[in-house]
Amino acid sequence: MITMDGQPSVETGDRFKFSLDGKSTDTKPTKEYNGHKIANGSSFFEIDTQDISFYDESTESWLKS
Repeated sequence: MITMDGQPSVETGDRFKFSLDGKSTDTKPTKEYNGHKIANGSSFFEIDTQDISFYDESTESWLKS
């Protein structure tokens, strides 16, 4: 299960900069989450491994820090 905290991106308004939390086994969303576009720099914290990934909008992928 993934939980979120998000707000509209200041520069676009149609994308949300999310802070997502979930397990490493959860499928990380790409392009959209709950019907909202994912903004560049959104984060995903893996609660079981303590790893953090950041969303790269241009490649639609999550990059580990």
